[in-house]
Amino acid sequence: MAAARLDSDAVALAVGVRAAAAQWTGPAAAAFGAYLVSTDMSRQAASAALRLAATRLEAHAEAVAGGSA
Repeated sequence: MAAARLDSDAVALAVGVRAAAAQWTGPAAAAFGAYLVSTDMSRQAASAALRLAATRLEAHAEAVAGGSA
């Protein structure tokens, strides 16, 4: 659930920043566009890692709960 919240917050931030950057022109806009692409890729990698960690934590919790039942 925390990973989903992180995803939605990151997406909302990225949408807002991209909307503001859309008003820019010239070299600054190109540089900022490249930065956004790199940070979006980093966000996707971090999000995937968080989802994997959450899945493993849930599996561990289920295993512990199953062992104590």
